[in-house]
Amino acid sequence: MSPWLTELQAVLRDGPPTDAFAALATVDGDGHPRARMVVMRAVRTGPVRVRFTADGRSAKVRQLAGQARAELCWYPASRWVQFRLAGPVGVVSDPGERQALWAALTPGTRANFLGGPPGQPLGGAGPDATAHDPHPPATFALLEMTVDAVDVVDLRSGAAQRTRWVRHAGDWQPEALNP
Repeated sequence: MSPWLTELQAVLRDGPPTDAFAALATVDGDGHPRARMVVMRAVRTGPVRVRFTADGRSAKVRQLAGQARAELCWYPASRWVQFRLAGPVGVVSDPGERQALWAALTPGTRANFLGGPPGQPLGGAGPDATAHDPHPPATFALLEMTVDAVDVVDLRSGAAQRTRWVRHAGDWQPEALNP
């Protein structure tokens, strides 16, 4: 397993909850960059896939349907390491996978999927008690990036060290770069 993946898994497993936030960059239909924060929920291997959630009505989901390639820029402050993960992002449709992640969310997080469409004017009624429903609503989207390139900047030693990792034939090939 490559060192960057070991580090990434350790941060998500052992780090404070705030270390799970990453900026997701996409491109809209007019070619303009769009970035927003997401919470990295899981990392899977063989190939490496990073999972996060979104409201299925959100602009990010529409943008990814038009252009699946995206980048996650992640800086877990407790570690002093920046990761830029790149690859295509798709919607996970497996009901069991969606159910398992929905079950792991707090009622407060679930409520975010039950109000009006993201980015629209606030309506009168807020989310209701369905935040306690054990089944995910249609608005709950589980997204997964299949990582094919990683750029890591390690700031721990004082002098930044940068490495780009690219997947070739299932193996991760490192290349040292100038920071």
